[in-house]
Amino acid sequence: MKYLILGILLISIIALTGCSQTVVKYQCADGSFADSATSCSSVSCKTDCPQLDCASCPVKTETKVETKTVTNTIYVCADLTQVKSINDCKTAEQKEIETSSSDLILTINSVRTARSIGDYSLEELGSDEQYIIVDFSIYNKGLEKGYEFNPNWVLVEDSKGYSYSYSWDSSQLSKYWGGMAGVTVEYNSKKSGELAFVVPKIEKQFTLVVKDFLGVKGKKTFSVS
Repeated sequence: MKYLILGILLISIIALTGCSQTVVKYQCADGSFADSATSCSSVSCKTDCPQLDCASCPVKTETKVETKTVTNTIYVCADLTQVKSINDCKTAEQKEIETSSSDLILTINSVRTARSIGDYSLEELGSDEQYIIVDFSIYNKGLEKGYEFNPNWVLVEDSKGYSYSYSWDSSQLSKYWGGMAGVTVEYNSKKSGELAFVVPKIEKQFTLVVKDFLGVKGKKTFSVS
């Protein structure tokens, strides 16, 4: 009985073993599967590949952006205004001093009219006359030894060419130009003061003329409102 059971077991193992087997497949170069490597079709290299033609390639456009730094110089004038050029800081007087060829540069600071000056008068004005009081400056550009100012060398001319000397009533002005003693305007310096002139009321356009014993040293035209 024992031999019978062993025989049955042996037969069962052989039967089970005979039912299990491994199948080997080969994958060819073209991706297909075959029973053996020799069953795969041969593969040949392709030799008629198209040549690369750069002329037919699409054009690639590149945009180059350049950054430019711009520096703007700003000048701050004495009155704190900001300008692009240092010359814009200069006053009209400074510009005239630089460009004028006269020895004396005259600047009219203000002009006013009056019928009287001070508490007394050495002038007797007609009904058609008035004082014009001229506040002006003299810049000495060309006289290295200085300019000895004397009101007797100063006059105003009207539009018709008539000239008028300063009035002796000028001495009562608070900014009188120093009187007969005179004032020296040194080289490359400026001084200011007032003088009065008796002129016809009808005249509105005048020229201030400053002289010395050699002739005219400076002129400046102004108007009276």
